[in-house]
Order: sequence, then structure tokens, then C-alpha cells
Amino acid sequence: FQYSGIDIINCRNQGGQKMIKKDYQLKYMSWPQIKNKMDKGYDTVIIVLASTEQHGLHLAECTDEIIGLGIADGLAERLGNALIAPPIIPGLSDHHIAFPGSLSLRSKVFNGIIEDYVKSYIKQ
Repeated sequence: FQYSGIDIINCRNQGGQKMIKKDYQLKYMSWPQIKNKMDKGYDTVIIVLASTEQHGLHLAECTDEIIGLGIADGLAERLGNALIAPPIIPGLSDHHIAFPGSLSLRSKVFNGIIEDYVKSYIKQ
């Protein structure tokens, strides 16, 4: 799928370069790799919140996740001491629920997941 020259599914920009690198994403690291990053001063975790919902006829359900990870990747690179948590998906999408494939959490559940993410990372 492409939108404004950007390959959404393969996460490539108009020049064909990868928009999202795995360098900062915790979900691609083993715990010793994460500990090594922490020992080197990585003390910030970026949490991406994304929805699984429709984005018209031309974009995939994962559009919010891909955009969120792209922004988080750029932020982590700029900060120099940040890692990216696995995205929290789905989100609050009741307004899209009539569209096939959309998912939505209850507010209480969504807030609880965010709270548990934050508490987990604080303990480390």
C-alpha cells in the first residue's frame, strides 16, 4: 500500500529508505541486549499508542502503528538515550467499530494497560 509516495506496509519512504529501524525497539532485543543498553545510559522508554482501525479504502489497519513507530524511532534517535516499548494496540476505536477489522478496548482496560506498561518499566 502506498500513500503520498510512502510504502506503508514495507515502511519505506519516497527514496526507498527504511522509515523504521529496529535499533531502538525492545521487542527485537533479548534481555541481555536491553541490559547492555541500560548500562550504557539508555534510561528512557517511548510508548507508542496505536489503533487498529480503518483508514479509508487505501490504507492498512496498521497505519497508526506504523506512523507511531516512525515518529518514535526518530525521537529515540534524537534523544540518544531512549528505547521503544512494544506498541500498545489496539486503542479506543469505538467510532470505527462498524468497519470490518477494527478493534477497540474499553477505556478502563486501555488505561490499565498503559499503567501496567509504565509500572513495569519503572521497576527495571
